[in-house]
Amino acid sequence: MTIWNLATLQAETTLDHGSQVWGVVALPDERLVTAESDGKVRIWDLRTKKAEMSFAQPSGLLERIVSVGNGKIAGGYSGGSIAVWNIATGAIEKTLRVDDRWILRLAAMRDGRLATGDQDGTIRIWSLSTGHPELMVRQGKVGSVNPVTALIELEDSRLAFSTADSKEITVWNPASGKNEVTLPVTLGQRVTELAQLAGGRLAVLETENLLTVWNPKTGKRDAAFEVGRDPWATGAIAQLPDGRIAVGIGDGTIELWKLH
Repeated sequence: MTIWNLATLQAETTLDHGSQVWGVVALPDERLVTAESDGKVRIWDLRTKKAEMSFAQPSGLLERIVSVGNGKIAGGYSGGSIAVWNIATGAIEKTLRVDDRWILRLAAMRDGRLATGDQDGTIRIWSLSTGHPELMVRQGKVGSVNPVTALIELEDSRLAFSTADSKEITVWNPASGKNEVTLPVTLGQRVTELAQLAGGRLAVLETENLLTVWNPKTGKRDAAFEVGRDPWATGAIAQLPDGRIAVGIGDGTIELWKLH
């Protein structure tokens, strides 16, 4: 994994993992938490470039990690487990469980709860204090294969998500339990990632290199443009502090875009 200086566009630090990195969480003390293809969670010190700790794991492949606050991170596994670790000790403090459902997406919520998306198109909101799901919404039939491909919490506390079979992005209000807005996906494509932008706009990365920008309050599309030369974008989007958007491309490059 490489750490870049965005002012100079030069690589400053390289961490040698020996396995694929599937998720990264930045900590405020110049450390990184990584989820890796060998199923382990590691904490890295960017000053020494060494892994300080690797965490215990439930069975299955580790898909995603997110910071859930209070010195804890959560990771979702293919076997249906969501583990919540204490970063200081590396101990699992709580395990949430969905029966034999691949946990594909995680989103930490501002109220301290955790949203998850699994392989049959189900979104659940969990209480981390009780370890139980409090709310649920589903796209498709129970037990079907319709994986959640993107899930984020918007700045107004609504959730935006999409599934492999759906032709839209759904904006769901957990407070009312209602789908409030649907945004269409380009014909023949599916959503691979979502990102909240400044001003409340929503960036959508679709297969075959299309990046669209939406206003989730009005349902209007503000922009659409192609990214990269590879037939498939990798599904990574992030907005930088200066307003630019970084997009990860399947050929190993990262593109920086400035929106008007």
